[in-house]
Amino acid sequence: WEGPSANQQAAMAPGVSENVRVIVRIRPLTQREIDRGDEEMIRLVTDTSLQVSDPSSMRGGRPMSALAYQFAGCFGPSCPQDQLFEGSGLKTLLDHILEGYSATAFAYGPTGSGKTFSIAGRPDSIIKNGSGDATDGLVMRSIESLFEKIRNLQREGLQFKVRASCVEIYNESVIDLIKFSRASKDCHALPVKFDTARASFFVHELSYCKCPTEEDLLRLYMRTLRNRSVAGHQLNRDSSRSHALFTVYVDSMIKGEDGHITTRHGKMTFVDLAGSERLKESKSEGTTLRETGSLNKSLF
Repeated sequence: WEGPSANQQAAMAPGVSENVRVIVRIRPLTQREIDRGDEEMIRLVTDTSLQVSDPSSMRGGRPMSALAYQFAGCFGPSCPQDQLFEGSGLKTLLDHILEGYSATAFAYGPTGSGKTFSIAGRPDSIIKNGSGDATDGLVMRSIESLFEKIRNLQREGLQFKVRASCVEIYNESVIDLIKFSRASKDCHALPVKFDTARASFFVHELSYCKCPTEEDLLRLYMRTLRNRSVAGHQLNRDSSRSHALFTVYVDSMIKGEDGHITTRHGKMTFVDLAGSERLKESKSEGTTLRETGSLNKSLF
C-alpha cells in the first residue's frame, strides 16, 4: 500500500516513518498445478521474510539454492482473509483517511496469483450473497472498519460525508463502472484531463455516489464488481481483463471552539491491477489476445 507523502507525514503523530509498505502473499498451488506435479518454489521463513528457490538448481526433486527476500510483511498459503487484513496495515491507513490524508492499496502480480481474491474476495459469491463471508477481501473489510471508526467518532460530535467512485481501464480506455459495464450499449470511454490549478490528472465526467451508510457503500461496490470485465484462459478461469480503481472519499467536519467548521478531505483508493501474462502460457486468442497486449503495455 501507499501511505501519506513526506510532507503529510511531517504533520502526523510520531511513529509514522514510511511512505510505501510492501507485503507479499503466497497463494497455495491450484488443483491444476497439483495434478501437473508442480512444486512450491516460494517458502515463508518469518512474518517478514521468504525464500525463492532456484528451479535450475533442482537435484533429486529438491532445490539446492534459493534467494532470500525481506518485506514489511509476508503471508503464507494458509493465511485467511481476516489475518491478511489485520496484518496489512489498512486499519492505520483508514485512520489517516479520517484525518484528511490520501492513501492507496493495490495488488500487483502475474495473472492467477490471487490479486482479485485478496482485494475483493470471491466476486461471484459477493454479488450473490453479499458480505459477511470468511472470503471477504480487503475492500469489504475496510468498508466495515471505516464505518465502525466513523460511528465511534460521531459519538464525539464529528460529522462525516462518504462518497465513492469506480473506474476500470480496459484496452487503454477509462470506463465508469458505477454507470456502465463494458457490454452496455451506451457505454463510452471517459477522457483523462489535467487540472493545472491542482497539478493533477482527473477523469472528466466521472460519477460519484453518496454513501451515507455502510450498506450503501457495500451495495455500490457489489455493483461495480458485477460490471467489471473478466474472461477465461489457460492460467485463470476468471481473469480480470482490466485495471479497476475503487475510491472512497471521506469528508470530515470538525467544529472548533470558536464555532468555525473545518472540513478535511481524505480518500482511500483500492487498485486491483490485471495480471501480466505470458502468451505462451495463457494461450490467449482473439479479443483476449488484444486485451493481453493492452494489459502488459499499461503495466510496463
